[in-house]
Amino acid sequence: MLDRSKVKLFKMNDCDWVAAESEEQAHEWYLKETGISEEESPFEDIKEESIEKCFLCPFSELTPEEKNMNFVITERHGEKWVWLPFSYTLTTIPSMETPFMAGSTEY
Repeated sequence: MLDRSKVKLFKMNDCDWVAAESEEQAHEWYLKETGISEEESPFEDIKEESIEKCFLCPFSELTPEEKNMNFVITERHGEKWVWLPFSYTLTTIPSMETPFMAGSTEY
């Protein structure tokens, strides 16, 4: 079960963020999950980010209730997107264990 009080957000590189309880846990999981080497993703490059960091999410993926919340909406490439804080995202995950991929700019 996810203990939200222990979850931190770590920026692994320019593309990926991992939710974990520690930098070490985030790094070990990230290397295993992505298959990249320590040289490609050195431990020293990991940075803890604010739990309030926002990620873009397609507006179409929001629930009707979320669409009426006060999230910042933007338009990109002709589509509506919403800025969701990671702290809010944690409240929507019923049960998950850390670490996990919290956000990515790679599709």
